Formats: sequence, C-alpha cells, structure tokens
Amino acid sequence: MLKKIFKIGIVVLFLITFFNVIPSKAVYAETVANHQIFSEKIIKKRIAEIKKFYYKQPDKLTTRKISFGGNILPGGSIKFTYYLKGKDLLFAYGKNDDMEFRLYFHKNQLIQMIYDEKGKKREIYTQLYKELLEDENYLVGDAQIYMELENLFKKEYSAHLKKTDGTKTIKQVIITDASNKSITYHTCKVYGEYISFDTKAYIAKLSDKVIVKSHYIKPLEDGSTYKTKNLDDLMYAIDYLNYVEADIKEKNGKIVEIIIQEGY
Repeated sequence: MLKKIFKIGIVVLFLITFFNVIPSKAVYAETVANHQIFSEKIIKKRIAEIKKFYYKQPDKLTTRKISFGGNILPGGSIKFTYYLKGKDLLFAYGKNDDMEFRLYFHKNQLIQMIYDEKGKKREIYTQLYKELLEDENYLVGDAQIYMELENLFKKEYSAHLKKTDGTKTIKQVIITDASNKSITYHTCKVYGEYISFDTKAYIAKLSDKVIVKSHYIKPLEDGSTYKTKNLDDLMYAIDYLNYVEADIKEKNGKIVEIIIQEGY
C-alpha cells in the first residue's frame, strides 16, 4: 500500500511540475479575446449538424429575419434569414445586389463566414477573432465585417431571451435599443478598435428628465468635449449604426444620464 501511495505521489508531483513549466500561451490557448477557440474537428462536426437540419429537417427550425449594413456595405442593406433550433442559433443566410453571406454559429460565436461578392473569388473565414491579440488587435475589411456580424446576431439572439434589470449596472455599455421609457444594452469587452458584445442583454428604465449628451475625444469648435443631445438623437444613432457605445448613470432606480461616446 505504501508503495502504491508513493507511486501516486510521484505522478501527482510530475503533473504539477509539468503544468507549471508549460508556457502560459499553451495553457490559455483555448480562449482568445473572450472567445472560445474550437478545434477543426468540432467546427466540421458543427457545420455538418447545421447542414443536416437546414437541408433535411427544416421543419425543426425557427426562422427570423433581420437587415444589416445599409450604410457601410456595397450593394446596400443585407437581408438575413437566420435559423434557430430551440434557443440554439445555428445559421444565417443573407444577400443584397452585390454580396452574399453564409454564417455558421456555435455557442453564439460566429465560427465561419462564407462570403461571395460579384466578380470575386469566394472567401471562407474561420474563427477570425483569433486575430484579436493584445499586440495585434486592429481589424479592417472583411475581418471587421466578420466581427460586426457576430455582434449583430448576439444582439438579435438576446432579443429572444428574458432581459435582466440593468438599472444598477453603472459602467460603459453598448446600447442596442431605446425608447422614451427605457434602454436595452449589453456589456462588452474592448480590444483595440473592436468591441465584442456579451450575449446577455439588460433593460433599464429612464428618468423622465434623463440627460443625453455626446462626448468627443477631440475638442469641438467652442473648446468643449461635450454636446447636448436628446433621446431622438440616441434612437437615430442606434438605427443608423446598429448600436452606440455609452456611459450611463443611475439615481433612485432609473437612468438619469446617458453619455454617448462619439470618438473623434
């Protein structure tokens, strides 16, 4: 028995030593920029599962429609149809006059984007959030579209779930919907120029006298870095941009101030 215990102790000691000397990148390689990184095997299996439901069992899927990007993409707004199995977001297909997208999801992450544009070769992108490293986190072109589409569907997916009261959450947020009575927002992670939504959505009631203003990094002509706005301006910005980055302040259970972060 003592020999057995001794052998077990040696194995445990070896494992502790082994994991202590592994470089930190290897230990934490499964997650990059708040995204789980899936193996090629898992991605292939997931896409095969999605295609099985899409082509052979469409009656088991729920469909929804949404538009995106009329202000930033060639060919105008992309009209998407997306597919859920219960609460599991599977797939989205969208197109306009110039572009066509096929989006595959796993655990609310966009794991693959297939992108066709007139006159160009098909592009296939897989887990592009792997590029969001601390020393290399500026995304442009198709990579930026990839991330914006993931945020769009996180926002859309959360609309099917119960929203948590977020009035007491006083921090930087992403507002995705607004009315005269309340706002809906997501918390987020920021990586350089890229914002990654958290899937969960919050709702917060507004004070009757809520103050709305914009904040600019570069001073305006009058030297100020703030400009007075109103709820109509906020709602227009959300409609135009899909979301706005903002700081919120709460008092007595209601939001009393919204500061829209405009950048430069």
